[in-house]
Amino acid sequence: MPSKRVSRFLVEQSTAPARTYANNVCQMNQINCVSVDKAGHTKNSTCCNLRCVHLQSDRKNCGLCGFVCRYNKVCCGGVCVNVATDVNHCGLCHNVCGQGLACLYSMCDYA
Repeated sequence: MPSKRVSRFLVEQSTAPARTYANNVCQMNQINCVSVDKAGHTKNSTCCNLRCVHLQSDRKNCGLCGFVCRYNKVCCGGVCVNVATDVNHCGLCHNVCGQGLACLYSMCDYA
């Protein structure tokens, strides 16, 4: 005979406290919204298509609402960059290679 208890997913959905994540819904007339990311850090975000997004790091809204970075790019400071070859963002955002060093395969001075 099947169990009569409620699915844990339904229980979690109905009893979970409301949280504010960066992708939470915002009001259409709201330009800026404050959100909390999953790590608990507060961010000033922008309302894009009724969602709070961080234009400085969101690949699907990089610099502008709806501007999507290509598959090999990352959003760093509101600009799509290739962290595999960019000397100012080598391997990750804002990781600058030293003077005269190249960035290859996300590593400075790869040899």
